[in-house]
Amino acid sequence: KVRFVPLYDTSKEVKHKKKPITQGDLLNPSDESLYYKPYFEAITRSIGKVNTILRAEAYDFDDFYVTTGLGFSGSRFVEGAELDLYDPVLLIPEPNLEKINEFSSCLMIQATGGMGKSMLMRHLMFNGIKSCIVDGRVPVFISLKDYRSSNYDIARFVYDEIKASFPELDKAKFEEDLSRDKYILLLDGLDEINPSYRGQFLSRLYSFLSVHRDIQTVMSTRPFSEDVPTNMFRVMSLCPLTKEQAVELIRKVEYMPNIPNLKEDFIKALEDSLYQAYRSFAKNPLLLTFMLIKFCEDGRLTENKTDFYEEVFDVLATRHDSKKVGYRRRLESGLSHERLKDVFSAFCAETYRKSELSFLKSQLISYFEKIIARLRTEEERQTSPEKLLADFVSGVCMLYKDGERYYFVHRSFQEFFCARCFKKQKPEKLKEIGKFFESQKVNPNDMAFDFLYEMIPEHVEEYILIPFLEEMFSSCEAGNGYWSYLERFYPEYTYEYMDFGPRGKTTSYIMSGSFLLNYMLVKNDIVQRAPVGDFLRFREFVKEEYMLMKENGEDIPVPKEEVRQIYADLGRLDEFEKNPPAVSGYDVCIPLDKLYERRAEYPELIALFENDEFRYKVEYEGLKELLNNMQARKTYHADDLVEII
Repeated sequence: KVRFVPLYDTSKEVKHKKKPITQGDLLNPSDESLYYKPYFEAITRSIGKVNTILRAEAYDFDDFYVTTGLGFSGSRFVEGAELDLYDPVLLIPEPNLEKINEFSSCLMIQATGGMGKSMLMRHLMFNGIKSCIVDGRVPVFISLKDYRSSNYDIARFVYDEIKASFPELDKAKFEEDLSRDKYILLLDGLDEINPSYRGQFLSRLYSFLSVHRDIQTVMSTRPFSEDVPTNMFRVMSLCPLTKEQAVELIRKVEYMPNIPNLKEDFIKALEDSLYQAYRSFAKNPLLLTFMLIKFCEDGRLTENKTDFYEEVFDVLATRHDSKKVGYRRRLESGLSHERLKDVFSAFCAETYRKSELSFLKSQLISYFEKIIARLRTEEERQTSPEKLLADFVSGVCMLYKDGERYYFVHRSFQEFFCARCFKKQKPEKLKEIGKFFESQKVNPNDMAFDFLYEMIPEHVEEYILIPFLEEMFSSCEAGNGYWSYLERFYPEYTYEYMDFGPRGKTTSYIMSGSFLLNYMLVKNDIVQRAPVGDFLRFREFVKEEYMLMKENGEDIPVPKEEVRQIYADLGRLDEFEKNPPAVSGYDVCIPLDKLYERRAEYPELIALFENDEFRYKVEYEGLKELLNNMQARKTYHADDLVEII
């Protein structure tokens, strides 16, 4: 079963059936609701509290959560015209499992850092616990950041996750419920799986879902890159906070309660002009809380993202102290605030390099011991790993403990302080840093490189981007120019086309495997999404044909051979042969690394790729212009000591 679902026409009216839980349901709960009650109670204790940097005590989830909607974003075809939508088009204002299931039984929710993906996943878990009383479907909440390859299949992985909170779980009972597809999988944080294991996890997940076709699955992630295929999941985006939702969130939080007028002043400023002036911050729940802290502590806000993160750390390290005349809190480590930032930056760089997001105490102590040994002065080296840990957990709230493990208060802090550490290195070291990003195939939506570029754009261009492009063009021009570019970065042209009649058409492409190339293309908007020419004429390159089949009242594209097998299983193969469903989609795969050698056989196809409006030709010429512009900025004046302003 293929679970890819096309984008819906946004004009389509969606009606959600509500099934309120009645008193009768509460008196006669499902057997599953009763059996899994210990698991539900344990997981509620685990995820029912929300740790924030606003106060030492955790919030109860319901006291903190603000509902945000789901929608579609990205490139769409509407009445033949392609539109680029940066903010999602709202389709599900108040998501719950039932409404989501009406859109797709397998949904991938994407959003950038701090938007509240994990909060929504917790909300869905609590919603599922309530619904289990009636429908007997058992929600399972799984945080993916600790996934390891030892979890050799998804069924065992799910079993281990439930049993960790519910030791009395009977294996036979689990297998029975699994065979009946009774579970709802809520998989939080695909992007937080170590990249070494992510492909393995996805492969196993797809195999699992192809067998358990009626298990509803919701998975959250940052915007995915080319290594995360989406043929089984429908993708929706978490919508940003509206002004009203931003105000609602601030009203829910408690900050400096002894001076209530400060928060009220912030709310008034939000409603008057602050939300619009700082929308890129205010629409993100995490950054919005940082805005509150900054506003209440010193009444200032900066529009620069990197300055914003730096100042938040400073405020957290010294907050409330400014209200006490002559007093400045001493950190446990004895380090200055600036040196504590340096230590935390080094820690973030090391853990980012290894894709580590959670730690046992022994791991943290080991990291801190190595960093302490490299501090500048004997006085600084007198501090202890335990005191550093205390500062990072209690002093500046960059880490928090949950169970036996420690986590970053938010992943974006690891990325920011990693970039800050890289910024402080000698410029020549940036060459190695650039090679690290390129070799690790970092997700283009990762923020560490973007932070670094914003901090030191001239050095990033001179030591990373310019050398990359110069080597690329030198190599290409020594070969077949543009065609060498295609062979290097796009050895296969993979193009998916789906036609859904009244609901429009969709197309998708695979990005290159180069982080630096993708970053420059996106950062400088050197992207041409619309196809030029008809590649479907070249039938020998059509890898797969799709036919629409109804499932739960929805048209699902299914590979032609699978449709044939379905008809055969139903004893209707003759009907398929005589009057098959119409072909409505194609996967095209053209081997570009061999096409140029066979150009005499395919002059028309070669002409399509060489069209000046074709996406890869636009990229190639756009990168040439970008290189010229960066080289022009890289100027030297021998008689001037000031080079960068």
